[in-house]
Amino acid sequence: DIDPPSEHKPIAQLAHGLDRVLFNPGVHWLQDPHSRVYNFSPWLESIPKVTDFAFERVTGFIRSSQDEDLHTLAQIHSRPYVGSTSSLTGLLSQIYFLISGNKEVDTSVLSSAFGLEPTNFTPGQRMPVSVVLRYKDGVWAVDSGKDGEDDSDKNVLTWMGTLLEKFLTVPESDFKALMRSSPASAEGEEDKRREAYRYAKSNRFLMRSQLDCVDSRLPGTGVFDVKTRAAVPIRLDLLNFEENSGYLIRTLHGPMESFEKEYYDLIRSAFLKYSFQARIGNMDGVFVAYHNTARIFGFQYVSLEEMDARFDNLGAPTRGTRVFEKCVKLLETVMDEIVGVFGERSVKCTFETREQSSKMNVWVEPLEWDAEKEGKGKHTEEPPIVQIDVEVQNFIAGRPVWGPRAIEVAPHENWILHWRISHNSLEASKVRANLASAKSRQFRAWNFPAHISRPEEMKAWWNALDFGGRKNTASLSDEGEENDAPLFNPKLFRWPSKNINVLRQLSRDGRIETLRAVAEDEAMGREKVVWGLSGIGGVANSGTKEVPGDSSPASTVTQASEMGTVDAVAQPSEEKE
Repeated sequence: DIDPPSEHKPIAQLAHGLDRVLFNPGVHWLQDPHSRVYNFSPWLESIPKVTDFAFERVTGFIRSSQDEDLHTLAQIHSRPYVGSTSSLTGLLSQIYFLISGNKEVDTSVLSSAFGLEPTNFTPGQRMPVSVVLRYKDGVWAVDSGKDGEDDSDKNVLTWMGTLLEKFLTVPESDFKALMRSSPASAEGEEDKRREAYRYAKSNRFLMRSQLDCVDSRLPGTGVFDVKTRAAVPIRLDLLNFEENSGYLIRTLHGPMESFEKEYYDLIRSAFLKYSFQARIGNMDGVFVAYHNTARIFGFQYVSLEEMDARFDNLGAPTRGTRVFEKCVKLLETVMDEIVGVFGERSVKCTFETREQSSKMNVWVEPLEWDAEKEGKGKHTEEPPIVQIDVEVQNFIAGRPVWGPRAIEVAPHENWILHWRISHNSLEASKVRANLASAKSRQFRAWNFPAHISRPEEMKAWWNALDFGGRKNTASLSDEGEENDAPLFNPKLFRWPSKNINVLRQLSRDGRIETLRAVAEDEAMGREKVVWGLSGIGGVANSGTKEVPGDSSPASTVTQASEMGTVDAVAQPSEEKE
C-alpha cells in the first residue's frame, strides 16, 4: 500500500442494517416471498428513477491518465505504468485465459437445473479488450478505450451502479438530498475531497482501486466492493429496460427467475473480473444487490475465497493469489514489449486470447499518426501496426503441465511460468485484417425496445435518451446541437430474437403479478411487516408494522442449503456495471 498524496473522503459503510448480510452466508431476501415479511426497510424495495438522480452532485469517475495523484506516485516510486481496476482487469482476464489454458469454471455447487449448462466463460467475458496507453513524462497511463462511438451513456446500468451505491450506503434523509427534487448545496458547501482510493505497486505498475465500503469486523482491511446485479432480461436487452423492469426473481433455485440463475451467470461472466478488482484493492469480497432497475430483490456477500473456488474446485486459500501474481508479472512483461514498439509516445492496443487458442494476440498502433510529419510518406498513408503474439508453458516441479493443472497448483508445489513473445511477420494488411476481426467480436448490437416499431422511431428515441440529465447543461454548438451527442447509427440495432422475446414475456407476466399483489394488499388493507425494524435504526410509518427479532441471525435470512453461500447464490456487474 502507498499513502495517497491528497485528502480523500472516508470509506462508506452500508446503511439500512444491510451489514447483517456480511456475516450470514447466502441470499438475503429483501422481502421473504413466503411470509411477505421484510428483512430490511421497505424503502429499499423501490429504486428511484435514474433520471431523478442528480449525478452532478456526486464525484465522477477519474480516468487513469487524468489522475494527478496516480501520476505523481508513479514518478515518486519509479513505476512506468499506472492503471485503475476498470482498465486493468480486462487485460488481466485475457492473460488468465492464456495461462489457464481455457480452464472452465466450477458450477458443481449449483442445483441440477444447471447440470447440463455450459461451464465456459461467456462471450462477453472473453471479448477482446482495447486500451489506450497515454504517455506523459516517462509514465504510461492505461485507459479503457474502444474505437468508434462511445455509447456507454445510453446504457442504463452505467448510471444505475452509481445511483445504487449511494442508495445502499447513505441514510434515507441524506440520499434524498441527491435527488433532483431537492435543492443543490450552496456554493462552497460541497465536499470536494476525492473518493477513497487504495494505491498499490507491483514491480512495474502502480495500481488504483476505488474503495466502496468498509466494515472493521471483516477480515483483513475490512474493505469490500459494492456490486449491483441487474436481472438477466435487463442485461441482455438493455434498451427495453422499462418493460423488463417487470421481471421477477421468485425463487432461490431454478433455471429462470431465481437467484441461482443470476449466480450462475456471475460465475461465467463477472467473478473473474471481481476477483482481480478485490485483489488490487486488498478487499475481502463483494456485496451484491440483485435488482431489475425498478426493484431490489435481495442481497448477498461473496468473499474472495468463494469466487476463487468457482475457478478452482479444490479451493486452496493461497492459490488465487499465486494466479493473480503470475498474471500481473506477465502483463508487466507484455507492457514492456508494447511500449518498446514505438518508443515514448501514446499507443492504442487490443488484447485477445481466443477460446481454444494457445496464443494471446496484441495489436499495437500509434494513438496519433501523421505520415508527413513522421517522415513516412504521404498524409493519406495508414499508420504502422504491429501484432505481438504471446505464448506460455507452465511447469510444476520441473515438468510441463497444461494450464488447468497449473491453476490448481498446491501451495507446496513449485510453479514456474515460461513465456515467449514474438512480433508476427505477416504483412501490414493481414495484421489489420486480424485486428478488424478481433474488433468485430467486440460488437454487441442493441435490441429495438418493445415500443419501437420503425427505425425512424428508434432514431428519435435514441437521441432523446438522457439518463444523466446532461442535455439540460450541455454546451451547445452554433447550430444549437450538442457537441458531444453520439450520432445515431442504424447498424448498431437489431430486432429482438426469439430468446429475447421469451424474456420480455416473462417480464410482462411479472409486472402483471406485481400489480395484482399490490392491488390485493390495498384492498385488504395489509400492512408492511418488517423484521426487527427498531434494531436497524428504521422508523415505522403508518403502513408498517414491526416484528421483533430474536438473537439468532438465521431468522433474518433465507438459507439455501448446508453449503450456505453457494446454493443460496449471488453476486454482480460494473461498473458500476
